[in-house]
Amino acid sequence: MLFIAGCARSPGSYPPPAQSPPPPPLEGSALLSFIEMNAADAPAYIVRDIGPAVEGGLWRWARQRPAIRAAVPATDRFRFVMDFVIPDATAKGGPVTIAFAVNGHILDTVRYTTPGRKNFETAAPPALLRAGEIAILTAVPDKTVRSSDGEELSLLMISAGFKP
Repeated sequence: MLFIAGCARSPGSYPPPAQSPPPPPLEGSALLSFIEMNAADAPAYIVRDIGPAVEGGLWRWARQRPAIRAAVPATDRFRFVMDFVIPDATAKGGPVTIAFAVNGHILDTVRYTTPGRKNFETAAPPALLRAGEIAILTAVPDKTVRSSDGEELSLLMISAGFKP
């Protein structure tokens, strides 16, 4: 039998990269139905495409497909509400159309012809939601702008969620 062995220097050891703690779990009565983007616990509700920094003391930049999670209220009648700003830069290319959805079901598509602060509200269909579950709320604009660092930005998110 022939055995071949080789000598090689083992790679040096390196510490693991710094880890950020995961967002706190969203459980029980601690769940919020409506999230203000300037709240300290807002990052725990962000699913994707919403910036980490609060700017102007009120809002966070949204990218191409912003989404948050929110608790479905224990009531039969509630509305999906979103407050946001369409920046001048985003509206510069013409009207901005935004598709608003809950759990992937488009509730409405709205065409905005002017920049500025906007409020979207629509009845949340009870057939799609059950009290106590966590719903994913999205607002997908058809236009974005490229920031100076190359990031695709769309809206300024102020708040979103369910209200009675």
